[in-house]
Amino acid sequence: MKKNILLATILSGSFLIASAQTPVKKVVLEDFTGTWCGWCPEGTVVIEGLDATHGANFIGIGNHSGDALEVPDGAGLDAGFAVGSYPSGAVDRYNWPTGGIVQNRGYWPSDVTTRLAISPIASISLKNQTWDEATRQLEVDVEVMFVAADAAIAKAINLGILEDSIPATGTYAQSNYSSAVQAGASPLSPWFHNHTLMDWLDGVWGDATVVPVSPTLSTPYTKHYSYTLPSTIDFNQCHLVAIVSHNGTTTEKDIINAESARITNNYNTSVANVDNQFQGINVYPNPSNSISNIQFNVETAGVVTMDVYDMTGSKIATPINNFYNSGTHTINWDLKSSNGTKVPAGNYVVRLSNASSTKTATVTVN
Repeated sequence: MKKNILLATILSGSFLIASAQTPVKKVVLEDFTGTWCGWCPEGTVVIEGLDATHGANFIGIGNHSGDALEVPDGAGLDAGFAVGSYPSGAVDRYNWPTGGIVQNRGYWPSDVTTRLAISPIASISLKNQTWDEATRQLEVDVEVMFVAADAAIAKAINLGILEDSIPATGTYAQSNYSSAVQAGASPLSPWFHNHTLMDWLDGVWGDATVVPVSPTLSTPYTKHYSYTLPSTIDFNQCHLVAIVSHNGTTTEKDIINAESARITNNYNTSVANVDNQFQGINVYPNPSNSISNIQFNVETAGVVTMDVYDMTGSKIATPINNFYNSGTHTINWDLKSSNGTKVPAGNYVVRLSNASSTKTATVTVN
């Protein structure tokens, strides 16, 4: 009975549509790395810190070179940006005044913060995703919608396949020179290669034929992808990264926006929809003590508001109030109330609303 009262309280809340169509900005950091590189584990530590700080708004990609995890598109990106030191990274492939596109790891945190602060001109999503485990066939659409005018530079869409939790054993063993990582042990053990690039489905620079140079605002542009996942890749550890980028000269390849989603829901999670009345929200990790990622589907483009309620029905935070085009998106809640303090351990209800629907899920904080 108490749960039904709580649900009624949450669903009866008023919904106000924001006037500005401002998408969520997500930042991509491509880490140029290698298993032979003894200083590269320090780059991994920086990425893990950025992931803990920014959650779903940060997307790390491990771009291996000169080792058994190198893939052709990764090597092409290395060559295209003339990467000369490891670890180094490209934050949104942006051409920075301090050092150009490829930056030393010391710049990564400030670069990510700078890019997160910009007002994005486009929203990107993954739609109509299907996965056939028997045939290992993935079907998915990438949809881009511009909400503000852009410079007259060609645009490209691309879809990346990443794999997590690859054990650093055998030919994947990771060298280490850093005393700050496992007290200088080499090779590192245990160690796992995460967010590892397996493929860019439209090559290094993407498909520049889908989005026109001057896109019509609020008009969706869609690219369908059909991909057979190689048997060497663990689909349970895969996720997708969709990007829309500029496709001009080498210094005009910056990523405008990005989105990520998992191929399957086979991961450690405790997804719970209140009374199973609302579907379409996946929360991971759940329980959590730092950040919960929330993957959801938007039926109609528009402003989505995310409210968080405690079990008395009191609203404690509104982490999200942004524009999303239709499709799958991933956002995060840092487990903090509106006053900036972490909420106590317990169960909380996340309510996602737009003009056409409301969805809820529970999040357990430990």
